[in-house]
Amino acid sequence: MAEEENISTRRLEALTDGIFAFSMTLLVIFIDTPQFHHLNSPEQLQRYLMEQYPQFVSYLITFLVVANFWIIHHHISRFITKTNIVSLWLNILFMLFIVLLPFSSMIVGDFPMSWGSIFLFVVNLFCICTLLFIIWLYASRHKRLTSSDLNYKKVKEISIGLLIGVFYSALSIVISFFNVSIALYIYLLIPVTRGVLKFFKK
Repeated sequence: MAEEENISTRRLEALTDGIFAFSMTLLVIFIDTPQFHHLNSPEQLQRYLMEQYPQFVSYLITFLVVANFWIIHHHISRFITKTNIVSLWLNILFMLFIVLLPFSSMIVGDFPMSWGSIFLFVVNLFCICTLLFIIWLYASRHKRLTSSDLNYKKVKEISIGLLIGVFYSALSIVISFFNVSIALYIYLLIPVTRGVLKFFKK
């Protein structure tokens, strides 16, 4: 069992970074380009770009969301010193939903007020947040895959931060049944909540 768990994390980190880079690049590819619309004047181009506003907003939000997930994954990976087959598969599932984000983001850009598009997007985010928490919980429990000097305070701090994401993503799913606009932007409360908790912890 010890030999199985003493697997280097370097290849997993390289694969994860590659997946994040690919997903962030794919976001802009999904934005429709004007060359296929036979625009014949500056006015038509301006009108076309204005019509693409939802797609640009979706691109910006999703790019920042993916970047935030990369930062969080990078942060918790600093404390995970080895991996095993369970951890590998958990990370692969996590990356599966990261790669799905450009698609769900494109659907939101095309149908910004549709419940189905928003629901797909927020469920996608919920799966990512939940898997991040599970990855950390599995690795840190009894210091299974973390460094031996990792203290309980740091484990608790990271766990609470990840649980905030799980809570708001689950809340977003519920709210989507009543108001799709609020459901889409509720993720803005995550950094606010973390900031408030850090302020009162001082």
